[in-house]
Amino acid sequence: MDNYHVLHPIGEGSFGKVFKGRRKFSGQIVALKFITKRGKTEKDLSNLRQEIDILRGLHHENIILMLDTFETPHEFCVVTEFGQGELFEILEDDKNLPENEVRKIAQQLVFALHYLHSNRIIHRDMKPQNILITANGTVKLCDFGFARAMSSNTIVLTSIKGTPLYMAPELVQELPYNHTADLWSLGVIIYELFVGQPPFYTNSIYTLINLIVKDPVKFPDNMNPDFKSFLKGLLNKAPQERLAWPDLLNHPFIRETSEEKLARESRTNKYLKWAGIEHPLSDSAPKKQAASVSEGSDIWQRYETMASDEAGATRLRHDAQFLDRVMSLFQMNADFRTAKDRKNNIISALRAIILIVSKAKLEDPNQDILKSAALTSGLIGLIKRCIRLDQGSPAPVLTDMVSEIVRAAGLIARATFNKSLGIEPNMVKGFIVLVPQLLYYPNGPGSNCNIDQAMTLLQVNTVKSVGIILNQAGLIPLRCIFVYTDIIETNTLHEICLLIKQGISQGVSSLHKSAIQAIQVIIHPSSGDVIPFPWKRGGRNELVDDYNANFHFFENLRQVVWKAFNQFDWLQCLVQIFNSDDEGNVTKLSVLRVLLQMMRISRDAVDVVLPHKGAMNLLYGLISNPDPVLASISLQILTHMLKQIAAYKRKNLDLEVDVGYLLESFEENCLVQESYIIAMSSACLLSEILQSGSPKHVDMIMQRLSTPASLSIIVEILTPRNNRQEEVKRIEGSGYGCLFMGFSDGIILLLQRMLAKSIANDNVREFIMGLNQSGVPALIVTLINGLNAKCEISPKGLISLLTFIHDAIYEQFRVLLQTLIHDGIIKVLASYLKESQLASIQEWPVVCGGGPSAVNLIIAQVLRIFNLPHSMQNYAKELEQFNKECADSEIITSTLNIMKFLSREHLGIAVSLLSKMIVNTDGSKPFAQQFVNAGGMNIISQYNLLAQDNPTHLLVDILSLISQLARLQRENYELIHNENIYGDLRKLIEHRESTVRSKVCNLIGNICRHSAFFYDYILEHGLIACAINCCKDPDRTTRKFACFAVGNAGFHNQKLYEHLRPCVPLLVDLLSDEEEKTRANAAGALGNLVRNSDLLCMDLIRHGALKQLLEVVRSDQAQSQSPRQVALFSIGNLCVYPQCKEEFERLNIRSVIEGYLHHKDQQVMKYATRILQKLGN
Repeated sequence: MDNYHVLHPIGEGSFGKVFKGRRKFSGQIVALKFITKRGKTEKDLSNLRQEIDILRGLHHENIILMLDTFETPHEFCVVTEFGQGELFEILEDDKNLPENEVRKIAQQLVFALHYLHSNRIIHRDMKPQNILITANGTVKLCDFGFARAMSSNTIVLTSIKGTPLYMAPELVQELPYNHTADLWSLGVIIYELFVGQPPFYTNSIYTLINLIVKDPVKFPDNMNPDFKSFLKGLLNKAPQERLAWPDLLNHPFIRETSEEKLARESRTNKYLKWAGIEHPLSDSAPKKQAASVSEGSDIWQRYETMASDEAGATRLRHDAQFLDRVMSLFQMNADFRTAKDRKNNIISALRAIILIVSKAKLEDPNQDILKSAALTSGLIGLIKRCIRLDQGSPAPVLTDMVSEIVRAAGLIARATFNKSLGIEPNMVKGFIVLVPQLLYYPNGPGSNCNIDQAMTLLQVNTVKSVGIILNQAGLIPLRCIFVYTDIIETNTLHEICLLIKQGISQGVSSLHKSAIQAIQVIIHPSSGDVIPFPWKRGGRNELVDDYNANFHFFENLRQVVWKAFNQFDWLQCLVQIFNSDDEGNVTKLSVLRVLLQMMRISRDAVDVVLPHKGAMNLLYGLISNPDPVLASISLQILTHMLKQIAAYKRKNLDLEVDVGYLLESFEENCLVQESYIIAMSSACLLSEILQSGSPKHVDMIMQRLSTPASLSIIVEILTPRNNRQEEVKRIEGSGYGCLFMGFSDGIILLLQRMLAKSIANDNVREFIMGLNQSGVPALIVTLINGLNAKCEISPKGLISLLTFIHDAIYEQFRVLLQTLIHDGIIKVLASYLKESQLASIQEWPVVCGGGPSAVNLIIAQVLRIFNLPHSMQNYAKELEQFNKECADSEIITSTLNIMKFLSREHLGIAVSLLSKMIVNTDGSKPFAQQFVNAGGMNIISQYNLLAQDNPTHLLVDILSLISQLARLQRENYELIHNENIYGDLRKLIEHRESTVRSKVCNLIGNICRHSAFFYDYILEHGLIACAINCCKDPDRTTRKFACFAVGNAGFHNQKLYEHLRPCVPLLVDLLSDEEEKTRANAAGALGNLVRNSDLLCMDLIRHGALKQLLEVVRSDQAQSQSPRQVALFSIGNLCVYPQCKEEFERLNIRSVIEGYLHHKDQQVMKYATRILQKLGN
């Protein structure tokens, strides 16, 4: 601070205050930013120092220059050049600018960003407040993650403080991003300069984010085509399609004229002299002091010598002058075939670069010459020149030089890779297109190239460089689709596959090893981030959308390899490569991973491998290999083979696995953390053997693993632990971003299939006792509660777990159901039925166990579990609490909402649960009300549930449900009527299945229970006549409910009496039916037919109804007294009418009735007294 006068404050931000200052003794005006340390963690301070270091190394006329920094115990001070005003102030004052002024600002911002991005720096916070304008109109970019405004009192947007106005769609969605996020922000700023406000502008942050992600940009009519094209390119919502380098620099809107370019170069030179930079390196990293190498003819040998130790290599890595000389050397217009000195110089330069890559420390990322785009493009240009020079020559002489160039390019790509920035597409495209020619240098595939030592080395170096690039692509595959596309379209992958055969036939191990390793990183990437499993996520995941959209590219890679392999004896070659010397098992792992992918891609691959004794013995032997990854991959290969055998019923093919050893290995490795992955892979194979293995092997597995001790071991390994998904990636690969399985999937499947076998073997009781003793109920609670994005269970694993839970409860595992209820798991299971959760599973890739089929199965299994307590008498005690949990979870509403996800065959499970909840539940009104409130009646027509060809059980359930709604309250009548189900009922009442006919009759009875609302409708649709006809149905239950239907059809008024006349003789006959309830219903119906008028009295008398009713009173043997009670009541109704009284007197009614005046049944006594009162004296 002693060097500066602090003048006055000019701004204040979240990090601290900014003051205008003057350097003592010079008069230089500066900005001093004081950043307090208070409240910051050590990590915050470390990050801050890193950001200061980044800014210190930047020297560009359009980037604010850091002049000085110092640190006190309480604060940092950053001294920068002083900017006169903010771009934000221009927007405030002028609102918008003419296009020519906007273009000038756009040009300078593009140059500033190109400089930053060339040095692998992303600004991340581009906005008008971070752009300063000097007095002469020069734009200055500032605030690299910590420096707020440097020259203004107003530093935040006044309209929407702290909003993401300038943030790219990927940033507001918190998705991975790269340098193109800055380019979106640039587009928003330039748009605002011209229009007067950003393209998306609102006071609601939520709405703003929605607009940024979804809404198209609207461009004004007065924008010229080049300007509009420029903004359209920047404001592309897809980062990979955004206008970017180098196309952005050459866009017509900002492309410089020759006069502008000269003016800029003049300004740049003045600026660099002012900034004290002696040897500028345009658009690359600022330089440190040049490494000292004297000029002379042997300069490149001296550079090579200098790079051979760490100190010298490190100095060269940060030496811009060295890079300048390299680029000049690369660009010399010479025929390297004849100019041997030039060729040797280039080879020495390349070797120096290779030494720099391998030996140098990276002291300053901003001065790393290896990051220079010019260097990589220079190398590719050099390769092209060599090919041109050597093409057509019978004896190419530049092979050794090309080999060094290719090696250097690959090593630079590896040393400079930045995951957040991704792979530079121009470099990759430039190199990949040359690969086929490099593999058969110089004329390409099909030419007669001389495969000498130099050519072989070139092939090896080429394949290794391809492997480096593809290994990087495997880390970020969704952002590198262009890489995968290029290696297919250029035939690169196909040619690399064929090199395996060449390497074997020529005995060049380095060639076939590098080839198999490259193929492995292409079709079985095992590093890189993966998308978390789709649990408790909510909303769409654009990464999953991208994966689904691009999966065919990944699938094509494996298909290309398989087709190429079929051109030679690929399996014998792989076995030979595996058995060769291999340091660190790298090649062995590659062979197995490639073989695993072949098992996945083609069932024909199984037919190739199974008869091959060498390959099979190798796989069987690897099961006991001490390397856990080798052992695990071999187990997974055998598992996939067994799946293929079972799927295509190859009865004549089987595996000769040592099941005894496999069981022993499984149990041992369950208890050793370092070997969990072997236990996981063993479980996968054991579960497949249980499914399709020989009875002998199945019995061995069941006997060994069914004991409480063994089950306890399974519980132990299923207990969730950290980082085991990383182990899965080592075996199964990263799946290009979506894992094929969770760590626990195979073990859960093993447990589920063991339960299924115990059921089939009729020893399930003992097995369930073992499950209980080993703590399985508590484990299931842990697994269900722990289902989140970071868990070890994929959708496939969840389906197995739900199947296990269902089967166990079905087999009377009472403790499990009690535990699920007590620990709140019913509510958790119900949460799986939320639409947001199901949508996440549905979008999850099908190949990884997601998609509509997974959704369908998960819903079906949850609903089956919820059906069980209602279906099984043994769970009567648990039912009340179970129903309470279901009611609290609004299971009715959820079930209605998710029916759209179900297949036709599984709709019945949902309807069954709805029916059981509403029909069979004590206090079912809350469930019925949930159903009504959620618009449940709509499902009838929406899913055509009353269609005649539906399964009988579905028809019975939906008819029962509607019937219950009608029975519960009169208010539901209109809802039922609005569904217009009469036509369906008319067909169903004549259904071939008696259970359906009886349910229709019961429904008719219930819709006539509370009022005459439906009388006209059932008459109009012929349902009265059908119900009457059902009174003589051969099925006793149908007859019972038919009586109920016609009885209620006459209860409320006499409107239907005339139409009911034909049923009188049928009802009389049914008074002597074998079914007690039918007799009661018939007696009640006859009473209802005279309840409202005497229209049918004479019919009843004529058909002997009065006599038969008295007979029921006199001699019915039902213990419940129900037929007698109803008959007495109906006789009381008949006694109102004189003609009936007269008939009864003739039948000596008093002597019959008086015998019941003192009956033990109070209702009988009451109704007998009522009759005598109506008969009078």
